[in-house]
Amino acid sequence: MELYATISLNTGRLSAIAEQLCQHASGDVETDVQACRADSMEVMRDITRLVALIALAGTTPPRKPH
Repeated sequence: MELYATISLNTGRLSAIAEQLCQHASGDVETDVQACRADSMEVMRDITRLVALIALAGTTPPRKPH
């Protein structure tokens, strides 16, 4: 469940970053680019962990149901 929560959180973060950058590009809103960069770095760290977990899952045999 923690993995699902992390993916869900990062989906929300990416959506917010994309919305801020689109508004910034259209000139509608002043954007804190440093905050967007920091949020992006947190998302990238989580994605890196997720990729490692997927790689680990690919190298271990699936568990048999009890």
